Amino acid sequence: MAKCASYGVPAAALPGTLEHFLVERYLLYSRAGRTLYRGRVRHEPYRLQTAEVLSLEENLVAAAGIARPDAPPLAHYARGVRVEIFGLEKVK
Repeated sequence: MAKCASYGVPAAALPGTLEHFLVERYLLYSRAGRTLYRGRVRHEPYRLQTAEVLSLEENLVAAAGIARPDAPPLAHYARGVRVEIFGLEKVK
């Protein structure tokens, strides 16, 4: 569980930045039984605000054997966007 505070003016991530790479995804994946499906999505760019993680309780990183970096986590907030999802196709 995380508690965050956001600040700054909401703006789209600039192409070529880490934020753009992490946020602007236009594919989704879903599984039904043992079959994996992929679907394309379309949406306006997320309007991000910088966020600060005030508290964090999680154990996934340690369970994976990954050492947590000393730097604060990279965090952003977006209110959300309307998403159009196209038909799913089976992944080979």
